[in-house]
Amino acid sequence: MAQNASDSQKVDYLWKKIVYGAAKTDISGNIDATNEPNPSPLQIRADRILQDSGSILGVIPASNSSVVTVYPTTFPVECTSTAAIPTPTLTWQTGRTFWVPPEFGSTYQIKVYIAPSGNAANVASKGTQVFATGSGYNDLWVFDYQSGILNFNSNNTPYASGAPISFTGNSVYISGAVYAGAFGLPTAGNLTAGVTGNITFSNTTISTAFTNGNIYFSPTGTGTVQFTGNLGIGLPYGTNATRPTNPIIGYTRFNTARQSIEYWDGSQWLAPGEAVISSQIINPDGAANVFNLSSNTTTTGVLVSINGTLQQPTTSYNIEGNNQIRFTEIPLTTDTIEVRYISIGATTVGGLQYGSTTYVTLDSANVNIIGNIQTTGFYNNLANNLLPNLATVTIDSYSSSSYRTAKYVVQAVQASDVQSYETLVTHNNTTAVTTTYGVLTIGNSLGNVSATIIGNNVQVQFTPITANTYLTVSRNFYPL
Repeated sequence: MAQNASDSQKVDYLWKKIVYGAAKTDISGNIDATNEPNPSPLQIRADRILQDSGSILGVIPASNSSVVTVYPTTFPVECTSTAAIPTPTLTWQTGRTFWVPPEFGSTYQIKVYIAPSGNAANVASKGTQVFATGSGYNDLWVFDYQSGILNFNSNNTPYASGAPISFTGNSVYISGAVYAGAFGLPTAGNLTAGVTGNITFSNTTISTAFTNGNIYFSPTGTGTVQFTGNLGIGLPYGTNATRPTNPIIGYTRFNTARQSIEYWDGSQWLAPGEAVISSQIINPDGAANVFNLSSNTTTTGVLVSINGTLQQPTTSYNIEGNNQIRFTEIPLTTDTIEVRYISIGATTVGGLQYGSTTYVTLDSANVNIIGNIQTTGFYNNLANNLLPNLATVTIDSYSSSSYRTAKYVVQAVQASDVQSYETLVTHNNTTAVTTTYGVLTIGNSLGNVSATIIGNNVQVQFTPITANTYLTVSRNFYPL
C-alpha cells in the first residue's frame, strides 16, 4: 500500500521552500537544501509579478487566451525526470514555469497522470490518475506552481491496486494552465518600459501594439487636457483619402493636399477661417417682395440670383433686419431665387502680408496694396501653352446666358518677339465682337484675338502669326 509522507519529509519540503527558496526534488540526505538545483523564490519580485493576473478567469478556459496557455487532459505536458537526482522517479519537471495556481479558482488544480511515454493524447484512458489527497490513488504529491516541478512526498513510488506503479516505459503527465501574460510592474514617467492593458510606456513615448489602435486622454467632468512646452504639437497628417472615416466634432489634422490645418465641424472638413457658403432657395408667390431668410446676414454678405442671373445689391435687393430680403420688384411665380450666404464663418482681418515687402493693409474703406499683383494664365490646353503651328485655337469658352462681357490679358512670346495687350469681348446673344488696346510689342506681332457665338457659348479664339508661339492668358467676367 502507499506510504504516507512523514513529518520529517514535510518539514524537509518547507525548509527547502521557505528558507532556501528551492523546490524539493529528493529527500534530505540524498539532496540537501543547499544543493537543490531548482529555485522557487518566495519573494514578491517586481520582475515576477503577474501583470495581467486581473485578466485570468475564475474558471480555467477551454482553450488558450492572451493570458493563459491551457494543457487539457487530451494534450497534457509530458514531464521528464532528472537522472542526476538519486531517486529520479520522485521528481518530475514540466519544463514550464508559473502554472496558474488554484487560488485563481479550484479548476486550476492540476491533474496528474502516469501513462505510457509519448502517448499524451490517451492519458485519461490508458493511464492512472494519482491524487494529492482524497480517495483512490492517494500518493501525496506536491506540485510547485512557480517552478513547474512535481515531487512525490515519499521515498516510495506511487501505488495502484496495492502495488507500486512501475515507471518503466511510463511518464508523468500534468494537465492545467500556464500563465502567458506580461510580467513586472507597468511603468510610467521616466521608467524604462512597461505595459498597462494595451498601452506601452517607454521613456517619454506612449504607444499601443494594436494595429490602427486609438489612444484616448479622457478626463471626466470639467477636466481638461493640457499640453505645455515652447516647441509645438505634432498633428496627424495625410491627404483627403486618409481622413478618419467616422470623425467627431473638433477632430483636427494637417491636410497635405490642401497644405493647411483642417477641422471637422460636424458635417465637413474646414480650414481655420475658411468661409462656409450655404444656400437657400426661395419660391415667390407673385405677390410679395419681402421674404424671410434662414440665416442672419447683410446686403453685402449674400449673393442673390434669379433664374441663374446674379442680382445687383442695393439696386435689386436689400437685406432688412439681418433676416429678411426685400426685392425692388415683385418676383414672378415662375422665378427661382437662390440666396448664397458667403459671410458665415468668414474671418475679419486688418491686413495680409507675404514676406517683408509685399502686403495688403485695410485703411477704413481703402485697400492699400504694396508690392506686385501677379495673375497666372488659365490657358493650359497644350503642353507649356505652346502653339506649334498657325492654326486658330479656342482659348476660352463661356455661356452667353451667364456673362455679357469678358476682359482678357494676352501675352505671346516667340523667341525674342514679345507681344502683350488687353482685349474686351462682348455680345448680344447673337453676335460677339472684340476690341484690342494697350498693345505692347517687342519685335514682330504674334497673333490676334477674335470671338464668335456657337450655340449658347461664346468662343474666344487666338490666331498665331508665327509658329511655336507660347501663349498666356488671364481673364475677368462681367455679368449680364
